[in-house]
Amino acid sequence: MGGDEVYHFSTKLMMKDAKTGGGWCWHQDYGYYYFNGNLFPEMATVFIAIDQSNKENGCLKIIKGSHKIGRIDHFPEGDQMMADNKRVKQALTVLDLEHMEMSPGDALFFDCNVLHTSDKNTSNNRRWCLAI
Repeated sequence: MGGDEVYHFSTKLMMKDAKTGGGWCWHQDYGYYYFNGNLFPEMATVFIAIDQSNKENGCLKIIKGSHKIGRIDHFPEGDQMMADNKRVKQALTVLDLEHMEMSPGDALFFDCNVLHTSDKNTSNNRRWCLAI
């Protein structure tokens, strides 16, 4: 960014309680931010685990290197924005899927164009995190 100012855009507490927390469609954060008037994808997310995060309680899943694709078209899906499924499937044929299992206090920094999703929490343990 070469000396550009850094600013805070949003913070969300993501609460997936035991056996009730919902899942998220495949998306890029810039898929939302673009429609909020942000012209350039010079944004990042810091994902901080409050609880243990694992496959059983719906941990974050990313497609490694997917930020290099650039912004993918997103479409409304209920109250979410979903990345074009054809592009997601294509990305998964050449890039690796990674389950981001994390311990409380762990932080993941990722580009706003990284494709990511998470499954429903079907476990007996809650999974809360902050997305900043």
